[in-house]
Amino acid sequence: MTGSKSEVLIDIKNLKISYGKGEDSILAIEDINLEIRRGEFLCILGPSGCGKSTLLKAVAGYIEPTEGTCLMDDKPIVGPDWHRGVVF
Repeated sequence: MTGSKSEVLIDIKNLKISYGKGEDSILAIEDINLEIRRGEFLCILGPSGCGKSTLLKAVAGYIEPTEGTCLMDDKPIVGPDWHRGVVF
């Protein structure tokens, strides 16, 4: 790989997701930055409650970021799409 930007399939920048609003909001994930290149295999591991499923839901388009961006092929991920799948 040459490291060129065109090889990046999923690009997550400064991702923050909170559930709820105002004082009652619960921070799920914060300051996530990740590049997944075409052809890579990625495994997300961590203890219960650390935000793994929240991250996958954002990449799948099931939830919107509170802050930051999730891009696929340099386009914002907005809603579910047949180009992405999530398996639990």
